[in-house]
Amino acid sequence: MKNPTATRAIKIIQTIADEHGPAHAAFWALPNTVLTLAGARPSCDGVFYSDQPVEQRTWEQQIQDCRPQLEANLTILALDIGIDTSPAGDDYVSYDLLHRDGLEYALAQTNLLTDHQKAAFQKNISSFATGMDALDRLLAKNPRLREYDANKIRDVAIGILLGYPDEAILGLLDDFDEKAPYPGNLLHAAIKHADFYMCPQPVYDYPRTLKGNPAIKRHEKLWSTILDDFYTSSFHKALAKDTAFIQKIRQLSR
Repeated sequence: MKNPTATRAIKIIQTIADEHGPAHAAFWALPNTVLTLAGARPSCDGVFYSDQPVEQRTWEQQIQDCRPQLEANLTILALDIGIDTSPAGDDYVSYDLLHRDGLEYALAQTNLLTDHQKAAFQKNISSFATGMDALDRLLAKNPRLREYDANKIRDVAIGILLGYPDEAILGLLDDFDEKAPYPGNLLHAAIKHADFYMCPQPVYDYPRTLKGNPAIKRHEKLWSTILDDFYTSSFHKALAKDTAFIQKIRQLSR
């Protein structure tokens, strides 16, 4: 298992920029994607809204262009790219990436599965759908989660695949009140640069009673360090001055 570092993300995005130009790198320089490429979490997604069909197809193809560079640097378990419509009727281009290095790291951090279950899960996962279903079945066998219904089990599975710490995942679910789904005693994870560019932000909530929890603090520090190292690197500083990159980031952030 490799330790997650910003250097790993920089290497991958650099190869994309070298091969296709800085504009293509804009799709992958997003906070939640940087953490995933760095190996700090198994999965990430990019969501880019456009009401122009030609632009949608262009973006979809540009993301597809980067697949060889991703595959050369990651053991990809799933990479879904396409055009879809939100429940509100807005069209968007998106990608969902799941890779083995990040999965190995996340599974090593969780205590919600046995070592045997972790090994079996890694051997059989081949897509998001099959992976989520398999993880649900394994988590349902955990006595700690005996009182959880299927929806809460799925929330735990999602939390693991997003790389969140056990303490935050379970703390939120145990504290959840069906009559008050947004209780005022929640803290927002302090992840530096989580909103550096517009994207699904890599943050999570946890009960105020867990303020100062050592595991959560270590997690916040790791993710903050990776993002700080990336966005203050000479690589990103140069990228952020490139006209093509700037233009693309602005388009993707509309």
